[in-house]
Amino acid sequence: MTILDCLGISQGWSDPVPDNTPVVTLSNPLPTPLPDPDAPPTPAPGTNSDDPNAYVEKLFRSWAKNSCLAFLNNHLSTYRECINQGKSQANDYVHEVVKDYFKRYHWKLKVSDKPSENDPSQTESDESLSPVELKQKSQKIIAMQKAIKSWLDYCAKSSKKLLRAQWQAREQQMDSASQPTFWRPTKQTEDLASTPVMWRSAGLPSKKMAAFRDKITRKCFKKLLKEEQTDWKDKAQAEGKAAVQEWKDQLEAAPSTSPIDRQA
Repeated sequence: MTILDCLGISQGWSDPVPDNTPVVTLSNPLPTPLPDPDAPPTPAPGTNSDDPNAYVEKLFRSWAKNSCLAFLNNHLSTYRECINQGKSQANDYVHEVVKDYFKRYHWKLKVSDKPSENDPSQTESDESLSPVELKQKSQKIIAMQKAIKSWLDYCAKSSKKLLRAQWQAREQQMDSASQPTFWRPTKQTEDLASTPVMWRSAGLPSKKMAAFRDKITRKCFKKLLKEEQTDWKDKAQAEGKAAVQEWKDQLEAAPSTSPIDRQA
């Protein structure tokens, strides 16, 4: 007899109540499928997919790079010609460039994305798009049209500004050259040969050397016969006209396709 029996306490031993809760057996999860390489891009996480501007990027200076830069450079020379023909022709050509752009780049792509070759989404019709997608595509086209036009304008005008700056420097040289200095390199008279000695004797600073040399040159030029002076005057004017024509030809010519010239 146990202590529990003496105390009149029943042990109450019994079999445990069976648990009827169903047991779920977990199988191995299916592997995550790889993304479809031909699927069109989707908005970044956190982007409101219903936002009309979901695919409109905020572009900064020098936004065109890689294949996009090459694409725009191929259209720059023709755009330059259209500018010379008038504003209407230039605007019409921008529309053509934008159409060509969206034939190569899907409207959901970022400007930094490389387009996929033989992408079936490139041939999608507007009928296959939802109303939200149609609005998003429209907003993307409007934004890229502004960006492309701004890029073309900047590059076309930058090359003109460079030529104008070069011409202004050349023009200043021509203004100061006149007939006497145009003649000077061809004639080394005794007075001109002694200019450095005369300059040192005058005790002038180095920054006055050019003006002092021009003064001596004019003095020597006036000693020439009238016929000689007229002849040199005609030669100086002819060179000036040739320089002006050269500058005009450069302005009207197509811009260089050299990457180095583009950076300038």
